[in-house]
Amino acid sequence: WRRGLHGWKEHGLEVDYAIGTTVAGSPCSRNVTVRLTNRGQAPLLNIRPEQGTHFERVPQIDPQKSTELVLHLDCSLGRESKLLLSLVFLAPLATGTDVSQETRASLEIRPTVGDLVNPDRLTTEQFLAEEQGLGGMFAQESTFSVGQQSASENGGVVNVSYWALEVKKRILGTANFAVVGAMPSEPILVGKPAYFCGRLCGSNERVLLKVSLSPPDQTGVTAVLRLAFEDTLSG
Repeated sequence: WRRGLHGWKEHGLEVDYAIGTTVAGSPCSRNVTVRLTNRGQAPLLNIRPEQGTHFERVPQIDPQKSTELVLHLDCSLGRESKLLLSLVFLAPLATGTDVSQETRASLEIRPTVGDLVNPDRLTTEQFLAEEQGLGGMFAQESTFSVGQQSASENGGVVNVSYWALEVKKRILGTANFAVVGAMPSEPILVGKPAYFCGRLCGSNERVLLKVSLSPPDQTGVTAVLRLAFEDTLSG
């Protein structure tokens, strides 16, 4: 979940959203779940869209209660894709009064690179050939450690098997990559890279991800992620 609006700014209306699965029959359309939460002390009334997006009117959200909407985001413009959510609702004019005022709030929902990826299935040989052959390819590499807390709680012992599978789960939970040369349920082996491949909505450019795990030490397991692509990306 990502925070779109903070309740303390918008008369108690807190908005979180999650960009999820591909809409059936439309590979560049995504379902977006929007959670509206009332963090105030009085009900919020008659929540409805003002412009940009349509959803059924929400009659009331009581204090500390939530309701969820499912919207659609068209990602065919790639990184330029966005969803403007403008809301109108009745909020108390002041704490402890029954007088309400019409209030407006808006947010812009933009997908990350992970949201824009669709699976692209390759063999390991095709992946390696693509990685080597894309002359205009850019690459980003990042390194991070996992399992430090579990190591400290277990006398310095890291559960490598757990993290080898957990890293893959987190990658596939963040971006809709296809796993190359293995099943999604297979863990990443230490010393043997795992490969993932996808194509971006809009440009249809191929994105290659290589993940390597180092042998564990007292600081945990080090994961190296190398993201390679045909054009510059950010996010």
